[in-house]
Amino acid sequence: MLIGSNTSDRIIQIVSVFCAAIISISTGIGVISKPIFDNLEKLARTEGAKAEDAELRARTLEEKLEEEIAARQKAIIRLEEKRESALKEVKERHQAEISEVRREFAELKAQYRNVLSEKLTLEDLLSARRMARKGSGKILLIDDNGDHRDLFRAYLQLAGFIVECADTGVHGLREYHAARSSEPFDLVVTDNSMPELTGIEVVKLIRLEDPRTRLAILTGHNDIALTESELAEMSVQLWHKPLNQEAFLGHVRAALAA
Repeated sequence: MLIGSNTSDRIIQIVSVFCAAIISISTGIGVISKPIFDNLEKLARTEGAKAEDAELRARTLEEKLEEEIAARQKAIIRLEEKRESALKEVKERHQAEISEVRREFAELKAQYRNVLSEKLTLEDLLSARRMARKGSGKILLIDDNGDHRDLFRAYLQLAGFIVECADTGVHGLREYHAARSSEPFDLVVTDNSMPELTGIEVVKLIRLEDPRTRLAILTGHNDIALTESELAEMSVQLWHKPLNQEAFLGHVRAALAA
């Protein structure tokens, strides 16, 4: 409390004691009359009332301050609860999205592996070769994704093509240079999004050395920093993934026939 609860009582007591002392002294000398004493007592009571009023106002103000502090504390607690709830909701939503993407990726990867690991009997293999038009040509396949690389290689080999593979652009250029002096590649197919060298950088380097080699870029995104006219000027074909077996072999045969 700002002022003690007995402040007015103490003031009255002090004034009363003072008045009693004055009366005691005055009685002996006959100076103070009763009207003066009454005025002094009235003054004491007035001051006591003022003190009580001041104490009441101070108590009221203190209570209001305490209420305001309590209200602000509750507001802070509510804001903290809302913040924690929002963070939890965002985290759960993102976690659910990440889990869904991982699940879809795992399913897609399993599908690729099922295609690659499918057991074909000799009769099935021979039948598939008879159904597929016999391909002729030597192809360099560059892709840093092992599943995609193995799948496209299986398509090409099943169709009768000779296939060499590389897992990076640098590795692909080494394979290309090693084969130039003996049995050069008829077609180079490269993925675009790869570390070290992108597919665009690979075909540019090959084109600087050999204007005749057939070149194709595989992409699953809009990440080709070349226009169609620039690709045509370089004689580079652009193939968009995903590609099934029929579409992929169709692109390969059309490129080799060009």
